[in-house]
Amino acid sequence: MYSATSVGDYPTSSKEHTATPGLTEGASQPIQDETEQASAPSLSSMEVIAGYENVTFDSVPLPPPSYEESMLSQPPPERNDVSSIPAMTEEQVRAALLDHVSEHCCYGSGPAKTMVIRDVLMNSAFHYTLETFTEKRETAWAYEPYDGRHLDTAMNGPAPSPWDVPVNPSKQFINEQIKLEIPHTAYAKMCHACIGNGRQRCSRCIGLGQICCTWCNGSGHTHSVRHHHHHHDNDHHHHHDDMCNHCLGRGQQR
Repeated sequence: MYSATSVGDYPTSSKEHTATPGLTEGASQPIQDETEQASAPSLSSMEVIAGYENVTFDSVPLPPPSYEESMLSQPPPERNDVSSIPAMTEEQVRAALLDHVSEHCCYGSGPAKTMVIRDVLMNSAFHYTLETFTEKRETAWAYEPYDGRHLDTAMNGPAPSPWDVPVNPSKQFINEQIKLEIPHTAYAKMCHACIGNGRQRCSRCIGLGQICCTWCNGSGHTHSVRHHHHHHDNDHHHHHDDMCNHCLGRGQQR
């Protein structure tokens, strides 16, 4: 099955869209050798999906909508006006001034203690912390074995653009990558790897079904030496050929 997939990255996360067609049964063909099979289908054999004509099997970053376009669907929140400003008493003002003086070795505290405070004018300020949370989206073709399930094909309607596919991060301000299939981009076609045969030739056994046992080098037996030690006598060595336990004496392994 083939379909278009989309990937989105958030500041620390991302999303991905992918369209992946499906695999269909083909006529009986010679078994494809693993060493000769194509790593991906030819782009000329892929379905043409409106809006995704230039999509390949390599993920390509997609430019996001303009700021004006994004503001039409989700305007920025409005900040509420500051309704009240807290007031400070003369004692609080003098304590704050003395605290400030104590942080400087060359400042004297006498004026701060004896000065006459005639009026207190309140002026509040906001302390902002800027935390950036961004998103990047990439689109590419993807494919997987077709298991007979229903496909969301172009017959169900036009495919949405990658930035119109809703993808929400599980949590903000964490690295995350989300991959999903773009709606209405899936379809099924013959497998490019086995040419619709459903089988591939093994590159290790060249299709024979067996390979030489590496434990006995194909002989079916392993050589062992046993030592017997007798008191007041020399060591005796006995050589034995035992059946290979890995291939059970066949010399070949599947």
